[in-house]
Amino acid sequence: MKRSFFLVVIFIGVVSVCCAQDGEKVLFERAFQETDICSSAIKLQEAIDTCPQSVYSQEALWMIAENSYLKGDFKKAQKEFEKYLEKYPREKKAGFAWSRIGYCFLMQGEYDNASQAFRRSLLLDPWSEESILAKKGAADVFFAEGNFKKALAEYKKISGPDILNANILYRISLCWLNIRNTKEFTRIKSEVLKKYPLSIEASLLKKIDILKTEESASAETIQSMPINSSGNTVTVKKWAVQVGSFTKEENARNFSRVLLKKKYFSWVEQVKIGNGIFYRVFIGKFNTEEEAKKKAEEIKSKEDLPTRITEVG
Repeated sequence: MKRSFFLVVIFIGVVSVCCAQDGEKVLFERAFQETDICSSAIKLQEAIDTCPQSVYSQEALWMIAENSYLKGDFKKAQKEFEKYLEKYPREKKAGFAWSRIGYCFLMQGEYDNASQAFRRSLLLDPWSEESILAKKGAADVFFAEGNFKKALAEYKKISGPDILNANILYRISLCWLNIRNTKEFTRIKSEVLKKYPLSIEASLLKKIDILKTEESASAETIQSMPINSSGNTVTVKKWAVQVGSFTKEENARNFSRVLLKKKYFSWVEQVKIGNGIFYRVFIGKFNTEEEAKKKAEEIKSKEDLPTRITEVG
């Protein structure tokens, strides 16, 4: 009788565990199958909060971080990847997570932090396919800082899949362009056009006019404010190319200094949006929107930066 009782108790316990696991699986599967990024993040976090010890929580944490990264919310993505590493510091994706954090810092203009993150990624996982991203990230930091000779040396060490090689060759060509070696720039450009004719990098390189790269900051299309008959300046609207927006003034100033070293007329403007203060980085002040658009195309092809045409005072 006692044996039968214990067998029943064990059976009920096993069934309960199985039911609980099935419930967890359904909960996480619904979150994983959500197609909207925002809704997916909410449902995944709810699933983690409900079943924090679930075998599915690791993948859910990763997806929350990755969703923020793909949305371009790099500040949030950085925090989410850091949460992942706090819980799984030695798991298979830890090196990849540090690489992602590196790019989050890079996109926020925090170059020192980005370099440290890429180094940690390579220390954890130096031989995997994902390590190529960390190596490229380390080179991208030198590129962003305007250290094109060092960036060039680092890019040359990297060999990856075709989709990544096209971008690496593109960056190498931009390094040669900034070093003023038009012969090497032309050679790499031809290689990209031949090997990857349908790539985004090929289309960007086609737009680069070598003659324009010889312009100095004084050659920017910037004119003095017109003077009226009374000798006072006349306030007129100008157009500028916005290339970045930061929540920290120091990051905006650092980015602007990099652009100035590249001989772009760069400046920073503080703006208030809602309750937040942002520091926008601009290039140039042009008399017409058309002039600004031409400059934006040049910046996009030469520097691989996001651009936005803005009317300024």
